[in-house]
Amino acid sequence: MNSKKRKGKSLENKIAEFLRETFNTDSRHIKRNISSGTQIGEESDINIIDSEIEARFPFIIEAKNQEKWKLSDLLSDNVNRKSNPFISYLEQLNVEVETYYKRYNVHKKGLLIFSKAYYPIYVMVKHEDIQDINFADLSFMHVNINNQWYYVFELKSFLTLFKK
Repeated sequence: MNSKKRKGKSLENKIAEFLRETFNTDSRHIKRNISSGTQIGEESDINIIDSEIEARFPFIIEAKNQEKWKLSDLLSDNVNRKSNPFISYLEQLNVEVETYYKRYNVHKKGLLIFSKAYYPIYVMVKHEDIQDINFADLSFMHVNINNQWYYVFELKSFLTLFKK
């Protein structure tokens, strides 16, 4: 396995572990999608196989553990440039959300989870996808990419919103 795939798999395993901790469950209910990154039309890098958890956490997850993104891609004039990697990450996530809806006729929300070496794991979610959640006590960034508003949180902080 090449280092890029190993790096991506490592992030996906961490995400699955954090989700299992959040929902107090095991790998029978939340696990990394073993075909992640290998199939066209896949719907999520993490599989949630529990209807109760899925109802509380209705997200399609796209994980990116890549060195090419920079903080300036979120905060400067780079936000709408084609060279901004977040544009392609979000396009891929939107395709996965649409694919899921077409396949199962169920609306899910997109969740981009990203990191790189020596950085925390972050979550990016559309503004309208979490309007009904009170996150006033959390630290976050509010960014606009291609005329769409997103919130960016640290993953562990974001997951506290879903604990019982």
